[in-house]
Amino acid sequence: MALIDKEQVAKRFQTAQFSYAQQAIAQQKINQRLIELLQTSGRHQFERVLEIGCGTGDLTERLIKAVKITELALNDLYFSDNVRQGLQQNRYANVEQVRFIGGDIEQLTLTQPYDLIISASTVQWLHHKAAFLAKCAQHLNVNGMLLFNTFAPNNLMEISTLTGVGLSYPTAAEWQQWLKPYFALEHLSTETIRLRFDSPLTVLRHLKATGVTAVEKTMWTKGKLQQFCQAYQQRYALADGSVYLSYVPMYFVVGKSLG
Repeated sequence: MALIDKEQVAKRFQTAQFSYAQQAIAQQKINQRLIELLQTSGRHQFERVLEIGCGTGDLTERLIKAVKITELALNDLYFSDNVRQGLQQNRYANVEQVRFIGGDIEQLTLTQPYDLIISASTVQWLHHKAAFLAKCAQHLNVNGMLLFNTFAPNNLMEISTLTGVGLSYPTAAEWQQWLKPYFALEHLSTETIRLRFDSPLTVLRHLKATGVTAVEKTMWTKGKLQQFCQAYQQRYALADGSVYLSYVPMYFVVGKSLG
């Protein structure tokens, strides 16, 4: 399997950051679900927290409203304008210390342990997922928690079926196998978030506006676009003529294994 071009991923997301908030409906639902899972854990206070793939800061803002944090480290491949402004305008005032750590989490050297590592819609881009989980375990305190989502193999199935293009998503069983040496699984669930769009063309615009097409530099000729739209309309139309697109997130809550 070809490795993902992370530089291309960063560029696409950076370009999409200004349209992201309006278009990233599924991602916002995922972020809220992660917060609900965190609250269900019964833990409301954390000394040190690391958020991996903070993007435009939607999960960040939900997180600091939901729990009390002393030190918060935000990581991403790029420093979004929204997060930059949040730091400048003291939007994260209820956290004693907030800092941004730019760079590839797989390459970065982490220098301190955390009580919570949280990540939304990010780990699917990583090259070496098992090694990433080992790194998280190494930098979690004894009672630390890792909370993240990724996506099931049938995520954005409508796009991959018609174009043959898409990320290769590991199964829940594969993730469990990678987690097992380091973590105790506390929660695993999958849901389908089905979004409605006026036309197949608006589906493509949505994907571009959220940056999730970063995996592929697809060149759409007029003929290819027309063929795609016709096939999409035939296969994935609703009764009112609109079409749908399916996100399938998987949620994991794990604690550091003492064994």
